[in-house]
Amino acid sequence: TLEAEDLIISGNGLREGWFFKQYAEARNMPIQVDNVLDHSLENITKRYDVNMAHSKQVRNLSLKLFDNLKILHGFTDEYRKLVHASSLLHDIGMHIEYYNHHIHGFYLAMNSRLCGLTNEEIIACAYLIGMHRNEKLKIDLSPYEAVVSKREFKRLSDLAILLGLSEKLDRSESGTIEDIEVEIDGSQVFLKLYATNKPVLEMAAAQEYIDKFNDSFGASLTMAYAGPI
Repeated sequence: TLEAEDLIISGNGLREGWFFKQYAEARNMPIQVDNVLDHSLENITKRYDVNMAHSKQVRNLSLKLFDNLKILHGFTDEYRKLVHASSLLHDIGMHIEYYNHHIHGFYLAMNSRLCGLTNEEIIACAYLIGMHRNEKLKIDLSPYEAVVSKREFKRLSDLAILLGLSEKLDRSESGTIEDIEVEIDGSQVFLKLYATNKPVLEMAAAQEYIDKFNDSFGASLTMAYAGPI
């Protein structure tokens, strides 16, 4: 009857609409948020008591690596949104326990009503969270392969290296590294780290990802302390 090309069915209904209306009025804020994804990310990080200083540092480093390594990784800007979301949420699994927090993070991301992403993007985001540590994600992914293919999961594994490397670059969770600079010369990648003092702990931790980076992106990564900004 409508001759519409697409039909979008909301996962929310009257109950959620009533809540958000009351919530917005009580807080004297517009009923519509400026950015649905960022609003959802803020809610989830607060819900799981995430260390926001650390998560924002990992987010900033991840996005800088993503932007400066495009010539190597070949991901489009659509994936930047996934890096933004997964880096802020990478430690939500700590809400359950530390040792397998990457696995718990996968589950929580899949089941925390992450708004502003498609179903495919939610699975991809959860996978990046689950892969952010230098360990295997011991989860059966076959139930999700109707939405995200094996080939896509493989590509996302490469993207997760940037997230894992960024977390190691804030190993002390103190924001020691103030900025980074990336230089690419053929198959050589030089990562300059700017900090007031030499980030010995971060540099040692990041070494765990050197071989993975080199294998995935076909380049040789070298890190060096470049002094204060």
